[in-house]
Amino acid sequence: MVLGSEVPVSATLQLEDGELWGTLDISSRRIEDLPFRAELQADGGVRFVIPQEDSEITFDGKLEDGVVTGSFRVGLIRGIFVLERAATGS
Repeated sequence: MVLGSEVPVSATLQLEDGELWGTLDISSRRIEDLPFRAELQADGGVRFVIPQEDSEITFDGKLEDGVVTGSFRVGLIRGIFVLERAATGS
């Protein structure tokens, strides 16, 4: 949620050589396959960092029961997020 509005996003995560990486899509902002790195912390915390020219976009959250919830920051803008695993079709 940003400034009282929900902004749908989707993220794809993959574990490669012991490192967690992913991409982020924000269709309403016409952003696709924005790469990021992720850090898993011992306490269940998760941090995604998306490098940008002007400033980083940082997501700090907690993984509980397969859902990541937390806050994000880009410059002076702050918001909250929820990432849930999407059902895969067969």
